[in-house]
Amino acid sequence: MKQVTWLDDRERLDIGAAARTLGLKPWQAGWYHWRRRFCSPAGSQGRRHYWYENDLFKWAASTGLRKLLRQTPLRYWSDAREKAVYGGSKQVADAVVQEWITESGVVAVFWPLGYHKGPLAHEAAALFPGADALVRIASDFGRDGPTVGTAQPGNADPEWQDFAARWGDLSRVLGRPAPYWPLSLRVPHLMKEWEPDSATVTYLPNPDIDVTPLLRMVSALTDDEPAQKVLLRLARVAQCRVTEAAYRDLEFVEEAHERVGKPMELTTMVAARPIEFPEPLEINPSDAQTGWHEILSRSDLLALECVQTVRAWDGGADFHYASTETVRPDRRYGAEWAKRLRPASEPTAYHEYLGPQGEPLVDPVSGAPVVRKSDGTLTVAVPQRLSGENGKLIEVILDEPIWVRTENGVLQVAPQHYYYGINWGYGGSGPGSLALLIHRLLDDITAPAADTIIGAPDGLDELTQLAWPLEQVLTRETLEAARQGRAYRRPTPRSKEDGA
Repeated sequence: MKQVTWLDDRERLDIGAAARTLGLKPWQAGWYHWRRRFCSPAGSQGRRHYWYENDLFKWAASTGLRKLLRQTPLRYWSDAREKAVYGGSKQVADAVVQEWITESGVVAVFWPLGYHKGPLAHEAAALFPGADALVRIASDFGRDGPTVGTAQPGNADPEWQDFAARWGDLSRVLGRPAPYWPLSLRVPHLMKEWEPDSATVTYLPNPDIDVTPLLRMVSALTDDEPAQKVLLRLARVAQCRVTEAAYRDLEFVEEAHERVGKPMELTTMVAARPIEFPEPLEINPSDAQTGWHEILSRSDLLALECVQTVRAWDGGADFHYASTETVRPDRRYGAEWAKRLRPASEPTAYHEYLGPQGEPLVDPVSGAPVVRKSDGTLTVAVPQRLSGENGKLIEVILDEPIWVRTENGVLQVAPQHYYYGINWGYGGSGPGSLALLIHRLLDDITAPAADTIIGAPDGLDELTQLAWPLEQVLTRETLEAARQGRAYRRPTPRSKEDGA
């Protein structure tokens, strides 16, 4: 992304460089200069005249010649004496473009939709060959208002020049306040229906996720059941977030005008404001997991769409099974675990999410959905906590994935938080989370997975950073010794891959 400064670097341009700046051939600039129809030189060095770039652009904007105007940045355009005529709008790629016919020339204003950046500058020039200036209103803000990126159709680079013009330049060239659309209210049909004399429209902002499948499923469920509550809450949380963002955008615009001491009504017409939206009600974690379990256990396509939506939102933070691991049944512990898997009675939404082309299975111990891929590997949904019926922790097995064994001999994939992964053999976040998980499971096998990378005793932190080989079994005695700071047998220095 190009950024330009407001200070002229005072580079001296000879007649050839001046010609290139304005998109002219050197002989054309020389001819204009000889006929005294060119920009007055800033001075001379020896017998050669020189020019400054900003002087050239100011002169070009004053000529009224379209060829020169198409090379001239918007900030040099002349102040409008009459209001620009609105030429309408249309949607292109990931942006809505509004066209303005000003006294000086045609200005195409690009409004990127959502968090897309819209077309590149040279693509915008190709889309609007009749434009004399290209403007892109970004989602962020400068000192005096929304960030204005510009490009000149006569010499459009791929990148927009952000901050090459100020927000006030747009209204100055238009001869009227420029419409402002908060990012989440850049709704194509609203923008297409807008006219300069339109009143500010009040509308629901576009959420960052598609809430349609959530609300369709809500309508198909019994009122107040957990599944309906979690779906409705997610839709409301998403809507509340973008509503707050729209209010913040409008506050930023007001603050920018206060900062530069300019009345907002002179430069800005607020095109859209958000509908007020209430804060969503909280749901306790147990009810949330129950609700999502009901949805994940369904076999219809709409349930899968809901699962895909929430995974894109927060990774499935409220899912009982919130992460996945790949198990190789040709490895020692993978084979032991895989022997107990059973065919699923029917594919569920979670099976489809794990792998729609695989064989749907289930772990009868944990209830976790599993999918066998065409290469024989198994993708398993990993729980965020274990149940207590299998007894206390007796072993942690460092493998891929990491396993735990309980006192009745049952082997299970170690529980994992939806965000914090676990690992060993280095000084990083994975070993930190593993140390905390071990610390919790030693006290309570049903404890939640590590939801941070700190908090374990120093001895466990040290243990998980050691380069244990693959398939290393850490007994409860070893783990307790490490937790209490007592001596235990350490691995021979080598990489963990040596144990494969």
